[in-house]
Amino acid sequence: MLEHGQIQRRVAQRVGVSPSVINQLWRRYRDTNCDGRRPGQGRHRCTTAREGRYIMTTALRDRLAMVRSLRNDFQHFTGTRVSTQTVPNRLQKGRLRARRPARSVILTAWELRQWATVQWTDESRFTVSRDDERARA
Repeated sequence: MLEHGQIQRRVAQRVGVSPSVINQLWRRYRDTNCDGRRPGQGRHRCTTAREGRYIMTTALRDRLAMVRSLRNDFQHFTGTRVSTQTVPNRLQKGRLRARRPARSVILTAWELRQWATVQWTDESRFTVSRDDERARA
């Protein structure tokens, strides 16, 4: 907008920020010819790229492992403490999904006479086994 000759104050009103923010961004754009974030800003990662690959490899080796067990294994072998959310974040970066424990009734413990009283409809979805054949890590 500023390249088209608009005043910084009008641009600030239109975007909904302070004029000083527009001034700083415009100055940075003129100096660096880049409008993105500067490198090195933001929170530092608690894991390195190598440790992130270790988490993904561990998850691929044991595809049924839960997030908490992956985190505990990682902390045991590397000595680096991470939060429970760090593991799903690293898996998501590798295009894997975190496996969270499912809370459900185990249906195989029922006897045949108990199954006879259940009314089945097309809307119900039950899995007899614990694995519903979804690809998870």
